[in-house]
Amino acid sequence: MNRFRNLSLSSQIFFFISSFVLLLILLQFLIYQFVFQGFYLNQQLSILNTAVTDYVVELRTSPSDNYFNPIYNFTTQNNAISLVLDENFVPIQEEFENYSVEVTDSSTFEVYRIVLPETSSVIRLSDRINASIRLRNDIDDEYDIYSLTLNNDIQYEIPCSGCIEVTGIVTRINAPRTLNLYFRSNQTAVTELFKVRTSEQIKVADFDQVGVRLISNTEFSRNIVYLNKVADNTFVLTIFITESPEEITNILGAYNFTIYLVVIALAVVMSILVSRFISKPIITIDNAAKEISNLNFDVVVNESQNIEVSSLSKSITTMAANLKNTVQKLNQRNQEVTTLYDDQQDQIELRKKFISAISHELKTPLMVMNITAQGILDGIFSEPEQREELQRILSEVGTLDSMIKDLLDVYKLDELRMDMDVEKINLRSITERQLENVDNLIQRYSLELSLESDRNVSVMANPKFMGMVISNILTNAIKYTPDKNKIKITIQSIKDKIEYRVTNYGTTIPEDMLEHIWEPFIRVDESRTKQTKSKGSGLGLYIVSETLKAHRFDFGIENVKNGVSIWFTAKKNRKD
Repeated sequence: MNRFRNLSLSSQIFFFISSFVLLLILLQFLIYQFVFQGFYLNQQLSILNTAVTDYVVELRTSPSDNYFNPIYNFTTQNNAISLVLDENFVPIQEEFENYSVEVTDSSTFEVYRIVLPETSSVIRLSDRINASIRLRNDIDDEYDIYSLTLNNDIQYEIPCSGCIEVTGIVTRINAPRTLNLYFRSNQTAVTELFKVRTSEQIKVADFDQVGVRLISNTEFSRNIVYLNKVADNTFVLTIFITESPEEITNILGAYNFTIYLVVIALAVVMSILVSRFISKPIITIDNAAKEISNLNFDVVVNESQNIEVSSLSKSITTMAANLKNTVQKLNQRNQEVTTLYDDQQDQIELRKKFISAISHELKTPLMVMNITAQGILDGIFSEPEQREELQRILSEVGTLDSMIKDLLDVYKLDELRMDMDVEKINLRSITERQLENVDNLIQRYSLELSLESDRNVSVMANPKFMGMVISNILTNAIKYTPDKNKIKITIQSIKDKIEYRVTNYGTTIPEDMLEHIWEPFIRVDESRTKQTKSKGSGLGLYIVSETLKAHRFDFGIENVKNGVSIWFTAKKNRKD
């Protein structure tokens, strides 16, 4: 023991692996020599006993003159020899050596004995057959068959020269009872039959209860012989020629010898590799610590040679993962702060531009109102002109009111960005409610409006802001549609999305204006607005775009033939 402890770790590993492999080889050798032979024989006898029992039962239930088919099926399936014996254990003599039928020709009334190639046949007495036959060389009154048509059903056809055609009725079927003619000259059958006749075990056996099983060992095989009674004064001898367990053991031993050499070689190589890489865990952990010190936290140490190394490996891996998560969280927080700061700067810049635009947009109507009111006070306008100028002031007041309402909607967008409460809404229902609000405008300008919608057009969205989007889209369409023209609304399901589209006809948008149409205070030129019903604030489509962005809906606007189409798409509600 002390000598073993003084060995190097690599030598200890080599000793353990080699000893384990040799122990396995020795154990397998002992199993083959003392266990396998008996186990193999018992398994083989169990299978054969079951097969012979079923075989004997089948023979006992078969007619005594028709053992042929059961014997043929059993011997071919089990590679066995089977003889039917009389009470003196002598093979029963057969009247017919071949399976044949006698056919009376319908034209000549001549009888032909035709030998069938199959060991069994579907031919029955009184069947009508048409056959091509030729006289056998060895027997003058028997014919070989080359083609057969049974009851007008072709069974097989083989080309034949010198054949004669026979058409007639089957008048007799000649079949051997057994396969004794095939097996009685078999040397193994002759030898085992002699042993059966001289066996003391056979002389005292009670065949009315059970049969007899004999095991006969030869130089090259082991014969397992069964003798069973199947009828009065009738016995069946069944012989299985099997490989002896010793021969199988020798074959396996020769085969395993090569395997053993390979296993020993692998054991040597394995022990060398294990000893060579015994220091791998320490090197791996050291390298991992260096990587962590260089801020590379994608380090995984999977060393488990022993409890201590496994625990240290897990600690290094866990530490690297925790450091990586902490740094990622810090980077994420920094990115969020940077993004928030950039967004705030963008908002500040946008507010500056927005306030500048608002002040400009508000100055124009206020200046018009101021000049007009001053002119009225100074008596510049006549009394009829004063009424017209007052009407202009009212129009500018309406423009200011519309602009202020739109400005309030713009500020509501901050509420939407901060708190996006969504629920299931039906776009058709919202559209119908909004159409009720603008029905008077549609009637006033004699517009033709159509609504086409699929049945299930529900999406997840904020109902208040989506109502504002649809209201702005419809109002914009009515505003820019010339009198007596058409507005078409379609809401349709396309795969997993809902497309909402409003198309107004009678006017288009210049192509260079399309990319700026969503910006605040953008209005098209006079050629576009000369047919409009009222002057807008220029914030409607900006509100629409910002709301749809907050919902993460795709949207757009495009010219169509003699019209403009504005659309957005949203994911379909999955519960529909």
